[in-house]
Amino acid sequence: MFKAQTFGMTDYLRSSNPPSYFHDGWDFGYSEVGRSTVYAIHAGTVKKVAYDSGLGCFIWFVSPDKYVEVYQEGFTKKKDIYVKTGQKIKADQKTGKMTGSHLHLGLIKTTKDYINKHGFPCKNWNVDNGTWLNSINVIKKYYNSKKVI
Repeated sequence: MFKAQTFGMTDYLRSSNPPSYFHDGWDFGYSEVGRSTVYAIHAGTVKKVAYDSGLGCFIWFVSPDKYVEVYQEGFTKKKDIYVKTGQKIKADQKTGKMTGSHLHLGLIKTTKDYINKHGFPCKNWNVDNGTWLNSINVIKKYYNSKKVI
């Protein structure tokens, strides 16, 4: 079973070119949350639902306040994703069901170029350049700002 891997510097080499120990997101392991519904953290627009050999089936959102969210590796098939490219979504909206080995959530808040040469939102995935955010901190900030009745 795959267990969660945290955001930031790791104790093992994640990329050899360039050498990097940086992990750009938070991995939620299947043994912890497998088959769970995946919800959007922010409102926004679905930029792309696609498959990439490095990302697996993924969802890419952009919020009006420039959060870029990439939910990847958590869906074994595109049918496990409930949203479509171009769709407007609300915070807390169901976006899919986790069926992969783990769900990697990568977050940035930037207006800088984050799209790689293939048109995917993972440029500088292995570089701690200050644009990547700790997903757990962003989730906590969002839910702490909500009024609980």
